[in-house]
Amino acid sequence: MRQLSFASRTARLALAFLLAFVMCAPVSAHAEESAEGASDSAAAGQANSQVDQAGSPEDSGVSSGQAADAADGVDAREANAASGAASGEEGSSAQASASAPVAAGAVTMQQGAGEAKGYDSLAAALADAADYDYKTNKDTYVITLNENVSESVVVDGKKRVTIDLNGKTLSPASAGSVALMVSSTQAVTVKDTVGGGEIVGDGGDAVRVGDSGKFTVAGAAVKAGAIFNQGTLTVTGGSVTSQNGTYPAIVNEKTMTISDGSVEGPDVAVSNLGTLTVKGGSVSNANTGADACAIYAQGSGKVTVSNGEITSPGTAVSACHSASVAVTGGAVSGGECGVRAAESATVAISGGSLASSGGYALSASDSAAATISSGEFTSAAGKKAIERTPTAAVTLSGGVFSVASVADICDSPTFVDRYGAVEKDGRVVVEMIRPAAVVVNEDGTQTAYDTFTKACSNAPAYSTVKLMEDAVLGKYSAEVKQFGVTVDLNGFSIDGTAYTGSNAALTLGTKYGAKPVDGKDSTLRLINSKPEAGGKVTAKLPVAGKSGDSSLEVPVFIGEEVELAVANGGADKVKLASSAYLVYTEKTSSFFSNGGFKVNAADGTQRVYGAYSSAAKYAAEGSTVTMLNDFTGDETIYSGNKVATLDLGEHTYTYTGTQQVLDINYDNAGIVLKNGTVVATQALSQAGVAMLYNNGTLTMDHVVMNIAGDSWGIGTNGTNVGNVIALKDSTLNVPEGLGIYFPSTGSVTIDNSVINAKHFGIQVCAGDLTVTGDKTVVTATGAPQAKTDGDGPIIDGAAISVVEREGYRDLGAVAIEGGTFKASDASKAVKAYAFSNADRVEGEWPDAGSVVAVSGGSFSDPVDEGICADGFAPQQNADGTFGVHEHQFTISHSDADSHWAECAICGAVSSKQAHSFTVVQHDGENHWMKCEGCDAVSAKTAHAFTVVEHDGEGHWTKCEVCGMTTEKAPHVSDAWSSDAEGHWGTCSECGATVDKTAHNFEWVIDKEATEAEPGSKHEQCTTCGFGKEPVVIPATGAGDSADASSAADASDADQSAALARTGDSSAILIGSLALASIAAAALLLLARRRVIG
Repeated sequence: MRQLSFASRTARLALAFLLAFVMCAPVSAHAEESAEGASDSAAAGQANSQVDQAGSPEDSGVSSGQAADAADGVDAREANAASGAASGEEGSSAQASASAPVAAGAVTMQQGAGEAKGYDSLAAALADAADYDYKTNKDTYVITLNENVSESVVVDGKKRVTIDLNGKTLSPASAGSVALMVSSTQAVTVKDTVGGGEIVGDGGDAVRVGDSGKFTVAGAAVKAGAIFNQGTLTVTGGSVTSQNGTYPAIVNEKTMTISDGSVEGPDVAVSNLGTLTVKGGSVSNANTGADACAIYAQGSGKVTVSNGEITSPGTAVSACHSASVAVTGGAVSGGECGVRAAESATVAISGGSLASSGGYALSASDSAAATISSGEFTSAAGKKAIERTPTAAVTLSGGVFSVASVADICDSPTFVDRYGAVEKDGRVVVEMIRPAAVVVNEDGTQTAYDTFTKACSNAPAYSTVKLMEDAVLGKYSAEVKQFGVTVDLNGFSIDGTAYTGSNAALTLGTKYGAKPVDGKDSTLRLINSKPEAGGKVTAKLPVAGKSGDSSLEVPVFIGEEVELAVANGGADKVKLASSAYLVYTEKTSSFFSNGGFKVNAADGTQRVYGAYSSAAKYAAEGSTVTMLNDFTGDETIYSGNKVATLDLGEHTYTYTGTQQVLDINYDNAGIVLKNGTVVATQALSQAGVAMLYNNGTLTMDHVVMNIAGDSWGIGTNGTNVGNVIALKDSTLNVPEGLGIYFPSTGSVTIDNSVINAKHFGIQVCAGDLTVTGDKTVVTATGAPQAKTDGDGPIIDGAAISVVEREGYRDLGAVAIEGGTFKASDASKAVKAYAFSNADRVEGEWPDAGSVVAVSGGSFSDPVDEGICADGFAPQQNADGTFGVHEHQFTISHSDADSHWAECAICGAVSSKQAHSFTVVQHDGENHWMKCEGCDAVSAKTAHAFTVVEHDGEGHWTKCEVCGMTTEKAPHVSDAWSSDAEGHWGTCSECGATVDKTAHNFEWVIDKEATEAEPGSKHEQCTTCGFGKEPVVIPATGAGDSADASSAADASDADQSAALARTGDSSAILIGSLALASIAAAALLLLARRRVIG
C-alpha cells in the first residue's frame, strides 16, 4: 500500500484533529447541557418525590437515604417556619398557644429562654420568682395557667411578672377576697393568648394595685368588682367589667392610663380621684340616672381625654368638687349630657367632640368654669350647645357648634378678647374676628393670632407675618424662628418700650434644626408694604438677627421704608449674632453704633456681621474685615479656622468679659490686627490673646492693647508647635501682669514696638525671638517671685528672659538687635538661664551664647558678655545705661614672631597670631617677604636671576625667588636652520627661534640633457640654500621611446577591455559554485520525495 510522506502525514493528521474538534465541540456542549438538564430534572424529581411522595428515589437518581434526609429537612423547615410565625405574632392566640410552655402542674413558669417549670399553684410559682435586677435578673417571668385557679395571690417586692390566663379563670380563694394583689414596683401584666380567660372577683375586687404597684391589663377580661387602683394602672387591651351591682369597674386613686381595650360599668365605669388619661379604647356605663356616668371625676381628680370613645346613656363625663376635665381629642357622647361640670369643677375643651342625643353637649352649673378653645359640640334638637347656670362661667375662644344661631351656643357666654361667633355653613363657629396679626402661608391660607408675638413664633418657613394693628410689647418680645419669613408692618408700628428683657423687640432668626430649602430665598425680611403709614420699630434694641445653627447663614433684610428708633438708653438699632448678616449699605451701616464688621464676602456682596469671627468665616480670600464703630461688650474675637485681617479702623474694641479678648481657636488659623486699640477692663482668666493651638499666627500692626489686672498679655502653650507672634509699631500694656509668654515652638518678632508689664516683658522657653527697632521698648517693673509649680511662666522680673527648661521643646535663635530694655533693680533687663521644673530654681546655662545674641540696644544693667553676639562686647553708655558695641580692631601690634589687634573702643585685644610671610616684595637689587596679617617683613636677600625667558622680540632673566625681571635684550642669530617646510634662525643667547619663514625656491640645472643622455635639475632656496631632490631632464632625442611607451599603454588598455568583456574568472567560479549548490539541493529534495516500497 502507498504511504504518505512525513510532511503529508503530519498535515493530514492535523486536519483530522481539527475536523474532530469542530465536529465534537457542539456534541460536547450538547452533552453538557443534557447533563445539566438531567441534573435539574433529577433535582426536580427529588423535590417532587419528597413533597409528593410519588415514585422511588431511584427514579430521580437520588439514593433512598438522601431522599429521606431531604424530606426530613423540608419537614423541619416547615416546622421552624410555623414556630417562627408563632413567636413573632404574639397577638395570634392560636400561634401563641402553640408556643406556650407546657409542664406538669396547675401553672407553668418560664423566664426568658429558660426551662419551663410546672407548679401546683400560682402562689408557688410566684414564690419561686426572684426580684428583678437589671444586671443579673432582668428577663420577665411568664406564668401560664394550665387550668382554672382559685387562690388569692400577691405579687410583691420587685418581681417582674406576666400572667397568661391561657383561656383559664383566676378567682379568689374565698368570697370577698381579692384574686390578685399587686404591690411589686416592677411591671406586672395580665394577658390572655387564647381568649376566654378571666380574672373574677367574688363579692369584692378582682384586682387591687397597691401604692407602689404597677399593673397592666394587656388582653384579659377582669370582671366582678374589677380593679381598685392605688398605684399605677395601665389598660392596653382586653376588658375591665364590673358585675358587682353598682360598683365601678375601676376605682382610681392615683395614676391610670387607658390606651386600648374597654372599661365597662353599670352606673359608673371609672370613678376617678387621681389622674386618669384616656389615649384610646372605650369607656362606657350601662345605666342612666343622676349619678350614672362613664367617668366620674371627684375630689381633686384630673381627667384628660386625647383619644378614644367615652359613651353613656346618661352623662359621659361628670366632674364635681374641684375635679378638672380636659378634652383635647376623642369622642365624648352621652344620652343626657356629654360633659357635666358642677360645684367647683373646671373643664377645658381644646379638641375632640362633645355630643348628647337627649341633652346638652356641655353643662356647667354652680361655680364650675368651662373654657373652650376648639372642638365640636352637638346637642339634642332644640337645645343649646352649652347649658350654663348663672353662677357658672363659660369662656369661648374657639369651637364649632351645631346650632342654628349664635344665641344657641350658650346663655351669656364670655368671649375671649378679639374672638366672636360667626355663622358658617349652617353651624356657628367661634373664631378670632379682630386679630393682632395674621400669618399668610405660601399657599395663601391665613391663620389669625391674638398677639404679634404668637404670630411670629408660629410662622412657618417662607410665610409672611402681617400686622393688623400696632403691636405693643410687654412681657414678651417677638421672634421669628424659620427661614424665609417676612414680617410686614403693613402700615403699623411696633412699640417695644415697655419690654424690659434682654432680647430685641423683634428677632429675625432661625431655631436650631431649621433648614433652608434649596432654590428658595431664605432671607428674613422686615418690610412695610404700606409706607405711607406706620413702619416704625421702637425699643432699647429694635431688631436682632441670629442663626440657631452657626453653620447656616441667615441673610437679614430691612426695607428702606422701615424706621428703627432706639429708646431707653439703647445704643444699636440692630444686633447680629452668629451667622446672621445684613447686606451693607449706608443705611444698614447706620444701624450699628457698637461694633459692626464689614467684609467682602466670597459671593461678591458686601456684608455686615455682628462678630468678627462670622465676618471672617465668610470673607473672600484675602479680604479685610473692618470694624465700623467702637465696640463694648463681653464677646471674644475668635479667629475661626482661617487667617484673616481685622482692621479696627482707628476704633477701640473694649472687652468687658473675663476670658480672653482674642482667641486663636483653631490649628493653622490666625488674626492680623491693625489700626486701633484693644482694651480689657477686667483681669482675665486666660490672656489678652490666647494661642492654644498649633501653627497659629498673631500680627499686631499699629495696635495698642491694654490689659487690666494680673493677666497675661499674649500666651501660648508648651504642647503646641509652630506659633508665630509679630508686633510691629504696636504697644502691649499689662501693667499688673506679664507681657508675652512663649513656651511653644515658632517665633516671636518685636519690631519698633512697646511692651510694658510687671512680672516680665517677654519670656521664651522654645522657638525663636527677634527684637529690633530703635523705637522698641520692653519694660518689666516687678521683682522676681519664687515659683510654686513646675510648669507655666516663671516670674523673674526680666524685660526679656530666655529659659532653657527641661522637658520643653528646643530653643532656636534669640537675636536682640536694638531697642530699650528696662527691669527693676531686683532683676536684669536680659536674663538667660536654665530652670529645673523639679526643684524650681534657676541655674547656670553655659551654652546660652549659642542661642542668645545681643548686638544692639540700651539696657538698665550690664549685658552678660556670654550672650553678646560674635564680635560684640558689653559697654556702659555715657547716660549711665548699658549696651553693647561691635569691636573695632583698628590698632595693630606685632613682635618678631606674631601680631595682634586692639579694639579702638574698649581696648580689647585679639589673640596673637604667628606671622604669615606670604606677601613677596622686592626692589632692583633685593627681595623680601611681608606678613599677610601685619606690616612685618623678613630679611632682604639679593636677586637670583636664574630663570631665562623670552618672546619674539627679545630675551631676559627672572629672579627665581621673587619674579623680578631684567631688561629685555634683542635676539642674536648667526646661522639658518631649515627643513622641508621653511627656514629660521636660533638665538645664540637664549635659544629662541626667530624669523621663521617659508623657502624661496629656484631651479638649478645640475646636468644638461643631450640627444643620447638625459640630464637632471633641482629646486634650491635662495635664502638658506636648502635643496630638493633632483629630477630627470629627458634626452633631446627621445621621440621613439615615446611611441614605444604609447604602444605599451595601448596594449595594456586592450587587455583591460578584453577583461571587461569576458568577466573576471573568479566571478565565474562563484557562479558555478552557486549553481552547483542549487543542483545539490534539488537532488536532495528529489531524493526525499522518492517513493518507497
